[in-house]
Amino acid sequence: MTTAPQLACAVPTPRLPQSPITPELQSLIDKGVDPRWVRQLGHAPEAFIAWTKFYWPLVLGGNLELPVKEAARLRIAALNGCHY
Repeated sequence: MTTAPQLACAVPTPRLPQSPITPELQSLIDKGVDPRWVRQLGHAPEAFIAWTKFYWPLVLGGNLELPVKEAARLRIAALNGCHY
C-alpha cells in the first residue's frame, strides 16, 4: 500500500477578505483573468492593474510557446520545493 505524496509546502489560503470588484477590476475579469485571483489581489486596484500590464506580456509574449513556459515554471517550482 502506498500513500499519496506530501506537498512540498502548504497550499496558500486566502488571508484578506475578498476585494470588491471595481469597474477596472471587472475589465480584467472580462479579459479572462481569474476572478478569484482578482478578488484576492485587487485591494490596490491601481497597483494590481499596473502589475498585470507588466506581467501578462511576459506570460503571453515572446518566442516560446505558452506550454513550454508553463513546463519551465512547473519545473522551477518543483526544484524549489514549492507547490505551484
